[in-house]
Amino acid sequence: MSRGSVRTMFSIVFALIHISPAPAGESSADSENKSKFLLNFAEFTDWPETAFADKQTPLTIAILGHDPFGKDLDTLAENDVLKGRSVVVRRHRKVEEIKTCHILYVSESQKSRMNCILRALKGKPVLTVSEIENSAVRGVMIRTKAENDKIRLAINLESAKAVHLTLKSKLLRQREIVEPANK
Repeated sequence: MSRGSVRTMFSIVFALIHISPAPAGESSADSENKSKFLLNFAEFTDWPETAFADKQTPLTIAILGHDPFGKDLDTLAENDVLKGRSVVVRRHRKVEEIKTCHILYVSESQKSRMNCILRALKGKPVLTVSEIENSAVRGVMIRTKAENDKIRLAINLESAKAVHLTLKSKLLRQREIVEPANK
């Protein structure tokens, strides 16, 4: 990665940590910022080699349930290369529809199905991300939360380690580590 792209990446991450939440609903700027945030999680995560069929396999981001990103995520991912891979965005209504996925955003609309979703993903190297309250304690790897005009992260490191995902220290510095509820 070139020095310029590293500087750009850190500028984006720094800016995203200071995002103001939209007052009601999703604004276009808020959707774009959330999209950038989600894409940046890939830069700070290492997957086991077995998570990809081969070197040409794209990094797949799946949205489960209501899509808070709209076209912004597709636009940003369209020409992006993360970890040397192209990026594909897919949307699903049920976890059972997902065939391949490396990052899964679990929408607020899936709150009542969270336990079922996490059971379906058990043992699979999928980075799970959600804004659902207490989702990190329940097993989601990264919970994002708007708080005091900033985005806060709660990270369930044990869930990531259990499926052989490595979250880099740069990501872990911006977070609160949570313990699973069933411990």
